[in-house]
Amino acid sequence: GPFGGQRKLYSHMYCAMFAPRIKFTRDVHPEKPLENATDVVEKSLLMEHRRGMQLKCKICNKPGAAIGCFICSRVSFHFPCAQLAGLVEWHRW
Repeated sequence: GPFGGQRKLYSHMYCAMFAPRIKFTRDVHPEKPLENATDVVEKSLLMEHRRGMQLKCKICNKPGAAIGCFICSRVSFHFPCAQLAGLVEWHRW
């Protein structure tokens, strides 16, 4: 579900985990997911939100797509769009 800090900026857990510029206060990976707002450096969440709002999802064409393609890095996606399209691969981090 969504989590956020004092600025009322929210992110879904996997969106934050896959967004490239989000910084964490502890080790985070699919087996140890985010638990609360203190797991994320709030400034990095705000900066990534600004960056993501300038990017459009290759699948739905809506803004806010902060997840980049690992292979080509020229296209962006929303995490749910990429997951539904079968583009998310789970690896041990």
